[in-house]
Amino acid sequence: MSAKQQQQQRQDKPASAYTQEQRVQCVVVDALVVAKVAKFARDSPGNKVMGSLLGMQNQFNLEVTDCFVIPDMKKARANDDGDEDETGGTEMDSERMQQFKDNMLNAMRAVNADFDEVGLFQICDARSLFDQTLISNLLEYQSTMSAAVILAYDPTLVEEDTLSVRAFRLSDVMLKFLGQQRGDQPLSIGPDELKVDNKRLTSSDIFEEIPMTLHTSVLARAAIPELISQTKQDSSFEELDMSLESFLEDNISAMMNCIDELSDEAAKYHRFKDSAGRNQDIAAFYREFKDKNTRPPTMRELQQNFPDEHLETPTGVQPLLINSQISAYCDHLAKFSSQGISTLYLTETPNAVKSGAPAQEQDNEENAAQASA
Repeated sequence: MSAKQQQQQRQDKPASAYTQEQRVQCVVVDALVVAKVAKFARDSPGNKVMGSLLGMQNQFNLEVTDCFVIPDMKKARANDDGDEDETGGTEMDSERMQQFKDNMLNAMRAVNADFDEVGLFQICDARSLFDQTLISNLLEYQSTMSAAVILAYDPTLVEEDTLSVRAFRLSDVMLKFLGQQRGDQPLSIGPDELKVDNKRLTSSDIFEEIPMTLHTSVLARAAIPELISQTKQDSSFEELDMSLESFLEDNISAMMNCIDELSDEAAKYHRFKDSAGRNQDIAAFYREFKDKNTRPPTMRELQQNFPDEHLETPTGVQPLLINSQISAYCDHLAKFSSQGISTLYLTETPNAVKSGAPAQEQDNEENAAQASA
């Protein structure tokens, strides 16, 4: 039996078979995985890179032991053909990517390594983390593997001596909502349809972050003290580096852009309401539909029944993603601002003492002169 067939048997297990006791509560990532993901990021600077995670579920923990990158077939096809043809290209790219994954899984199985897919990783900066592609990928994986997660690696924070690796999955509420939209485009529904069990979805209901721990082997832990002892002792106070200004400016600028996008989405919503409210035919249809179905029509239903009015239906998921992005920026700003304030306090204290010493001596001399007079 091939690796693909064995994995398919495990994936065919219904989601209901996973009890609440088997729900993943922690993601244990091997140090080799983090090192390989960092290498993939260095090999493709500035590009969004995706790949598969390999490992297994061990009771409450999801152990990630290996990974491999999935090449961008669309970019490779454009380079080979010289002209990117979208007709039939997407299906061809998907088939080639699936064939590549199958070959890699068979190769892993041949060398007696873990060949079970447990999720995927994504290399991108904080500006492009929360998007509709992330929801689509997680929905695809979690539909067949309830324990699947995505590891998000931010290479821009490496310059600030910070390792940013986070584990996400779609929340149960979001999975239930997306399951109710079968046959429709779940990422293009209106804001008035974002409800599950008569409860509106919020930005905190989309993703669920899982605690993550880093695992190193016994030999690696034994070698770490020796490597530390071999490093040269540097007393240049690099830990007091205050070059965070450009990083904070970039994050504030990106957060302001997200706020502008959120304002545009709100304006689009109000334009739709105003356009529908001024039209008498739409108002009559609204009342008739509400009396007949005991609920008001959705924005998409109004757009479908009045195509000549060119009503632009606002999306409901996009504002939630923007809110999640703004929250991520706020967390980064709070974290690095606190570090900057601590560094500023440590550097200002000796400067204040040094600059205040001559002034104190001058004050003492003036006080002595006044006393003698």
